Amino acid sequence: MMRAVFATALAILTMWLCSQPAFAARRIALVMGSGAYERVPALVNPTNDAKAMAAMLKTAGFDVVDLKLDLRATDMRRALRDFSENARGADVAIIYFAGHGVEIDGTNYLIPVDAVLERDIDAFDEAVPLDRILTVIDPAKQLRLIILDACRDNPFKKRMKSAVATRSASRGLIMVEPASPNTMIAYAAKAGYTAIDGDEKNSPFTAALVKHLPRPGLDLRKAFGFVRDDVLKATNNKQEPFVYGSLGGEDVALVPGTPAAPTPPPAAPAPDPYMAARNDYQLALQINVPSAWDSFIARYPNGFYTDLARAQRDKALAAQASASEEAARQAQVDARNAEFERSKAAARAKTSPDARIAAAEKARAEEAAAKAARERDALERQKAQELARAQEQARLAEAARTKAAEQAKAAELAKAAQDARIAAAEKAKADEAAKAVREREAVLRQKALEDARAAEAARIKAVEQAKAAEQARIAEQARAAEQAKAAEQARIAQDARIAAEKTKAEEAARAAREREAFLKQKAQEEARAADAARAKAAEQARAAEQAKAAETMKLAALVIPDPRVGGPAKTEEPRFKIADPFRDCPDCPEMVTVAPGEVLMGSNRNDIEAGIAAANEAPQHRSIVRQAFAVGRFEVTREEFATFVKRSGYKDADRCFTFENNIPQERANRSYLNPGFQQDGSHPAVCVSWKDAKAYVEWLSQVTGKSYRLLSEAEFEYAARAGGTSRFGVTNDAGELCKFVNGADQSAKEAGLPADSPYMNCKDNYPFTAPVGSFPPNAFGLYDLIGNVWEWTEDCFYADYASAKPDSAARTEPACQTRTVRGGDWFGGEAALRPAARAKVSPDARHDDIGFRVARSLP
Repeated sequence: MMRAVFATALAILTMWLCSQPAFAARRIALVMGSGAYERVPALVNPTNDAKAMAAMLKTAGFDVVDLKLDLRATDMRRALRDFSENARGADVAIIYFAGHGVEIDGTNYLIPVDAVLERDIDAFDEAVPLDRILTVIDPAKQLRLIILDACRDNPFKKRMKSAVATRSASRGLIMVEPASPNTMIAYAAKAGYTAIDGDEKNSPFTAALVKHLPRPGLDLRKAFGFVRDDVLKATNNKQEPFVYGSLGGEDVALVPGTPAAPTPPPAAPAPDPYMAARNDYQLALQINVPSAWDSFIARYPNGFYTDLARAQRDKALAAQASASEEAARQAQVDARNAEFERSKAAARAKTSPDARIAAAEKARAEEAAAKAARERDALERQKAQELARAQEQARLAEAARTKAAEQAKAAELAKAAQDARIAAAEKAKADEAAKAVREREAVLRQKALEDARAAEAARIKAVEQAKAAEQARIAEQARAAEQAKAAEQARIAQDARIAAEKTKAEEAARAAREREAFLKQKAQEEARAADAARAKAAEQARAAEQAKAAETMKLAALVIPDPRVGGPAKTEEPRFKIADPFRDCPDCPEMVTVAPGEVLMGSNRNDIEAGIAAANEAPQHRSIVRQAFAVGRFEVTREEFATFVKRSGYKDADRCFTFENNIPQERANRSYLNPGFQQDGSHPAVCVSWKDAKAYVEWLSQVTGKSYRLLSEAEFEYAARAGGTSRFGVTNDAGELCKFVNGADQSAKEAGLPADSPYMNCKDNYPFTAPVGSFPPNAFGLYDLIGNVWEWTEDCFYADYASAKPDSAARTEPACQTRTVRGGDWFGGEAALRPAARAKVSPDARHDDIGFRVARSLP
């Protein structure tokens, strides 16, 4: 009986506990998406993927969802540190990352957008190891989940130097097993394999995540199974997501089956008015005696369960009455049977010869009757006891139900108060965090504005300083030229005086000798002496005339024809005068005016046969530049070309023929902004085609209203030689080239370029392109016409100069298939670093060693 009472109380307590609302778990998430990488091609999907994941988690009711985009290394570490503090009070913590991840020597790293990774050991300083993510998320109490959509090819691998020969930098990420329980790590692709970005807005992996993870009540393991199926289907079985770690036997859903109550919680649903009656009805049904049903009816006078209780009470009363009637009938039957047995015994006693046997049988019959009567009495007493126990059980059950109801009400009130305190604390914390974020963002914006202003002021100051330095240099050159001119004039005057004095002294000595000889001559020789004197006088006249003619020729040699007026120029003027540079607009290239003249183009037959020059440089011929023109002082820089692209909306290409890992080939994701090696805005623009260069000069012409164009071959060689005839434009000594030009030298060899190339035995400290103006200018004040990058010209490429005309106009035709480049490049040897060197390239081609400079016709 006591066991039945305990079971009833336990059932009531269990029903009460199950009816109480569970305390809501605190769930937080850090979502990071990195796509705007600064040193490798940018990724499009990670930013979209991160935003989609953040929106899904917020919709799923997460308490904190921190979205971070394009984090630099310092910002990523700060975000992880802040998230670690939040994880200490969380039940569920999730970190999601989309972007580049690499594996180096057995360690997985997440790559911030400002990583350089020139060497594999730089990952220690510039990247974030996966082990740190595991440490950050570890304080969460119930579930720790890391999702990595980062299993892409290592974009830094081709240029990354290895500090240890055996160290690897493999594709994708390697397998990792978390040490903490209830921790899962989900990869977009199996360890050692790479993920696909896809052609849609989101990657296949993230698209499947936002579809399946928020399904209410769906266990995470099944959700990731559905994600795997979707990704395999979307990638034609090329990509298989994988999950490492384990959970317990219970289902773990990201979103509970019943959505978590929002903050502040809504009013509790109204209790079921029939629940208490139904529970008490079940209890009374277990007891099932009339007194229990009477107690139920007294508590619930009306209702559906009351009608059922009356029916059950009537059924119990009918059963009791039937049992009483059956017992009475059985007692009468037993009495009649006993009487019949006594009669039989008496009859046997009368007829039996043995009276003792009859007496014994009679006694046994009487004893059986007495025993039956005792058993009926015991049965009645037992029924009465059971009825009393049932009534006591009903009383105890009623007391337990009343106590349980009071405890439930008290718990509900306590929980409501606790929820209110938690909600108020969380709201205060969120308000404080939001305020701190706003203040931090305001400070960062102000600092960024101040930094930008300081950088602009520094740039303006640097430009002014550079301009002042250039003006000082030009003034110093002018002063030096004037001093040299004055010195030369003084030397010529001194030589003339010395020659005149010498001539006078010689004449005096000769006259003295002649006079002495004349005095010693005899009178008979006077006639002959007179004839000799006359002959001598004639000879002296001729000598004086010759001396005068020689002096006149010497002075005439100092007079340089001035082609602007066709007459002689003043002898005290220098042979070449560098004009002041100018710009036609603030963003236009700096220009220098070049005077007319002529140039001996090409190479002679001896140099060609000796292998010093190429056959396409013959025949050597003179070309006349009849009109002054302006030439870009420098090659067009990357910054200047970027300004053109931005202002004009010009669509530049994303492919370029580059020399990476010592393999020359056309590569995708390469352009003037990313030519495969380090550059800044002051370097020459490369990876631009002839058509790109033509678009640039046409844009300049529209902006300025001036006639901008490309140089012709003749103009280029005239400008590169600058009035000189040396083999390399500035010197005849190949050993001195590194002082004047950027070519293939020991700096390129030390940078890891092919060891078997014919490097010059000098060093210019620039393995690739150099900032424009890094080497001295030529006599026209022009920089880098030889070396640094090949430069496009207007001319079609012809195999030789057989059809060249004596003027400087470009040789071109409508159906031109190839164009001429001049000047050599950063990987050019001695043969290419000559003003006469020329090469042919398709006008659509883009190379990492070809740029251009501009020219402008003058009125």
